[in-house]
Amino acid sequence: MLSAAGIVPIEITSPNNFYLARGIARFKQLPLFDKNSEVTLTLKVISTTDDPDYVILNYGADNRGVNRNKQLFTLVSTVSSGTSFIKTYQAVLNTTNYAGYFHMVMDVLTKNAVQDDSTPVESDVWSLPYGVKNQ
Repeated sequence: MLSAAGIVPIEITSPNNFYLARGIARFKQLPLFDKNSEVTLTLKVISTTDDPDYVILNYGADNRGVNRNKQLFTLVSTVSSGTSFIKTYQAVLNTTNYAGYFHMVMDVLTKNAVQDDSTPVESDVWSLPYGVKNQ
């Protein structure tokens, strides 16, 4: 879920089945945020363990790779749902002070994938383009 002042919250329930149109029409589908604004991202992760995951947000780089930002999501809650756990994470993306088009990338790694070399690596990555507009 993406939420920011002045926009209708955007909820993507199936990242692997979320597509934007091709060509010029795709720009009309991008979430647009004001310059120097805060965008709250809420990410729900279904896991087999209740251990916190490494959930990372990468964003803000322009086409030259300048102004990259990376931060960890904060674990907000963990709810048991029988054989799995639904973990809710949040992060705040701070938009740049200039207009343009960017990508945010969310990366989820299990704790064991990072800390235990005998465990198989489990990782999921999603990205979403977004725009920063002049106010």
